[in-house]
Amino acid sequence: MIGTANATKWRFWAARRRGFIERVAAGARVRDSFDNGERVLPRSSIISASVLTLILHHGVPLVALLIFAGELGLPTGVPAEVALMLAGAYAVHSAPGLVAGVALVSIADFLGTTTLHLACRTGGVRLLERFLPGHVAARDATMIKWRRRLGGHDAAVVFVVRLLPLVRMYIAIGSGLLRIKFRHFILGAAPAAVIWAGTPAVIGYFLQDRVQSFSD
Repeated sequence: MIGTANATKWRFWAARRRGFIERVAAGARVRDSFDNGERVLPRSSIISASVLTLILHHGVPLVALLIFAGELGLPTGVPAEVALMLAGAYAVHSAPGLVAGVALVSIADFLGTTTLHLACRTGGVRLLERFLPGHVAARDATMIKWRRRLGGHDAAVVFVVRLLPLVRMYIAIGSGLLRIKFRHFILGAAPAAVIWAGTPAVIGYFLQDRVQSFSD
């Protein structure tokens, strides 16, 4: 009886994932009539559809890789929050799987931001100015402003700013260049990684039907 229930459950998830992949693929093939001809979708739409299809095929490990790359400032082709919600909705099928998935994406987020922090901390300023010039311009102001607001508690500064979408990368850069105590960075970045990366995945898991309608 248990084996039959598990088989039914896995067939259900496979059917849902297959259906979504087919919809994504169909969207990538859509053509618009224009001057008695056909106009293909913009390249960006096709790339996004391809990325989402890869997420559905490879699941949480691929999303973790995207998160790690995004923390280094590399383009990933899909917003991290969307990828995490899709992973929670389509690639996680049980509570233990959810715990493992959250752990994996949290570690990826933490390792990515720590790598960037260490690169800046150990003399990566020249590389940073070459590859991410826009981030250098804002890093000192962000760090100093939040340090002042939180009374100079560096771990609290890292934790709070790592939860803010628009400036979360700046804190890894700024704290590295200012060379705050490394343990303070770890104390702030680790719990922030769990909250930031884990929350969308958990939402996707518990609100699967809504995520599916959002992704249609």
